[in-house]
Amino acid sequence: MTSTTPTTTIHMTSTTPTTTIHMTSTTPTTTIHMTSTTPTTTIHKTSTTPTTTIQKTSTTPTTTIRMTSTTPTAKTTVTTPSTTKQISATTSSSSTKMFSTAASTTSSPTTIKVLKLTTPPSTSEVREKWSQWSECDVSCGGGVQTRVRVQRCYNKGCDPKVDVRQCNREVCPVDGKWGEWTEYSKCSKTCGNAIQMRSRTCSNPAPAGSGKLCEGFETTEIRDCGLPACPACDK
Repeated sequence: MTSTTPTTTIHMTSTTPTTTIHMTSTTPTTTIHMTSTTPTTTIHKTSTTPTTTIQKTSTTPTTTIRMTSTTPTAKTTVTTPSTTKQISATTSSSSTKMFSTAASTTSSPTTIKVLKLTTPPSTSEVREKWSQWSECDVSCGGGVQTRVRVQRCYNKGCDPKVDVRQCNREVCPVDGKWGEWTEYSKCSKTCGNAIQMRSRTCSNPAPAGSGKLCEGFETTEIRDCGLPACPACDK
């Protein structure tokens, strides 16, 4: 913003001795920095007061006054014939930074988006790969192995799927052993050469698979009853 006011010059003549006085006065230069969150506005302002030069001539001692106002710095000069005085009054320039908190801060309203979660149907599930087969629970004679596959449902947990198969179905090897002898049978006759018999079996335990048979072949024993000879027949 620049002032365009006119410059005024006044000439005055005097026959009195000329007196010149130099006076220099500098008012403090003040710089204000203001920071706010509103858009930055720059205003350039140059001296709102006009520059005025006054030359006065009269019958009194000639006095020349030159005043230059460039606000904030002002200089005044006065001259006398024989005496020259320079009075300099200078105040320290100061630079002040101010952060205005009075400036209004406008922030756009915060928008919150609410997302609606859609729950998939409970039948939806995630199946993982089958696990490795477990070891057979027996070494022979028929056992089982199991493996599982995890299933995850969205709404509630699903029971894991279990797969079962038979294993080691071959008969375990068993070595045969003889069982106990039976009681002797009755004598085959009531007299004479009568005999009694008894037996045993290879069943305690019976051989199985690749097991061995019972040792020996004595499955039956026979013995004499020891009865007296039968009486002779009458002719």
